[in-house]
Amino acid sequence: MEKTNDSTTQAAKLKGKAPLYKKLLKIGAWIVGCVALLIIIAMCVIAWVLTPKQLTPMVTDIANESINANVKMSKIELTAWSTFPDVTVDIDSLCVVSKSFANLPAEVRDTLPAYADTLLTAKHVHAGLNILKLLYGSFSLKNIYADDMKVNLVAVDENTANYLVSLPSDEPESTEPLQLPSTYWDKFNLNGNTRITYYSAIDTMEAKVRLTKASINNADGDLYDLSIEGTTDFSMGGMEYITALPLTFNGKMEWNSDHLANVGLSDMNVTAHDIPALMNMHVTTENTSTLDLFDINLGPVKLSSVVEILPPVYSELFNTVKSDINATLTAKLTEPYDLLGTDLPSLDATLIIPDSYIATVNGMARLDRVAMDADISIKGKQPDQSSINLKKMILDGKAVNLE
Repeated sequence: MEKTNDSTTQAAKLKGKAPLYKKLLKIGAWIVGCVALLIIIAMCVIAWVLTPKQLTPMVTDIANESINANVKMSKIELTAWSTFPDVTVDIDSLCVVSKSFANLPAEVRDTLPAYADTLLTAKHVHAGLNILKLLYGSFSLKNIYADDMKVNLVAVDENTANYLVSLPSDEPESTEPLQLPSTYWDKFNLNGNTRITYYSAIDTMEAKVRLTKASINNADGDLYDLSIEGTTDFSMGGMEYITALPLTFNGKMEWNSDHLANVGLSDMNVTAHDIPALMNMHVTTENTSTLDLFDINLGPVKLSSVVEILPPVYSELFNTVKSDINATLTAKLTEPYDLLGTDLPSLDATLIIPDSYIATVNGMARLDRVAMDADISIKGKQPDQSSINLKKMILDGKAVNLE
């Protein structure tokens, strides 16, 4: 009987003890909690102790030592107490001036635009970071925005450009694809007068985009709502080809920091002037820049709309022409396309022009009926196997009758 009682007592004692792994988990959780608390306190203390007057020169010095550029800002401020669990940063009057062209020969430097050295300016930049999620290795960014941002990208050649500001390193260049920690943002907005300019000295090409609205806001998981409105200019060799062309983009963007090289656009409504298009595409840049998916529905496109966006030297040719032509084009990529390769893309397309007319204003020449329905197949790697199937072709007018 005594042995039975002893066994019962021992079993009761063992039953009351927690398993070792549970104790270890509790200890681990306690350690993680303490570390998290210390980090949170440290971040809050830094935000409280380091005033903008102290923090601004400190951050400026670190930035200037990290890249081949002069970085200036009038003020940088951290906020933690009132925004917890987010730490927010606000930067005023940011300016980044590249040093990439410092050693260029004078005769080359003189051919570049006056803005060539100024890589980036912004009146104000704001962003928030959730420090609790940072403990788990995740960057959760909140309410990112920039006011009146100007970006100038200038390239002399493939090895000399104002945006190549990385300092030389003794470490061998990694061949592994760039890996980012898990990154998420809820809102990204460019406010005010935003301008992005690209200039290539090789072909004296300049492209400008002026944005009145630009936002990329999280919709669900890896999907983001993208909305852009603005105008664009394009010139080459001193000739202006596009001037203040209105552009809008509205649709979904797919992006995940775990697959940084993959970017997709879906149900993207694009309008240039008053020419509409609906587009889907997906690009992979992990090993090579490859367009995996592309399809577009373009139109209806009025001939008059195309004429309005042509350079004057070409649009003047249509001054004596009137027409009600409305064309639609659908196209779909049939195999992945190497964007840096020399082959043409492989596409299947359909071009439709419903019954229309075209005539000179004075009536000297006129086609009363113009219509087309054609299937086009382009074989990028074997262009000689490309084909056009004319299902319908009508040209009917003075001295012409083709059907």
